[in-house]
Amino acid sequence: MKLPENLPSLKGRSRKTLLSILLKNEYDSPLFRPDQVEFMVTGERKDAFAGKAFQRHVLAKLTLGERRFDFLFQVVLPTFRGAVRPGTGGGFFLLHRRFS
Repeated sequence: MKLPENLPSLKGRSRKTLLSILLKNEYDSPLFRPDQVEFMVTGERKDAFAGKAFQRHVLAKLTLGERRFDFLFQVVLPTFRGAVRPGTGGGFFLLHRRFS
């Protein structure tokens, strides 16, 4: 694959500048920091995965100007003899659904 010769040089640009260029050109969205962020636990299970994990449902609410975005996450952490052990097995965040 041959690259076009008229590409702009990215040498000497900061990481933040490169990220904003990528977001604007690749995703058609500039870099914004939300005005307000809230987290709410909407549910939890201490015996998830046959008692081998702790699971929480977390609702993240982001406000950007007049618009609000809600994201529902599932947080799953492995347990060992009933105690949460985030260092074992690596807990993960799963983006479950997005709605507004």
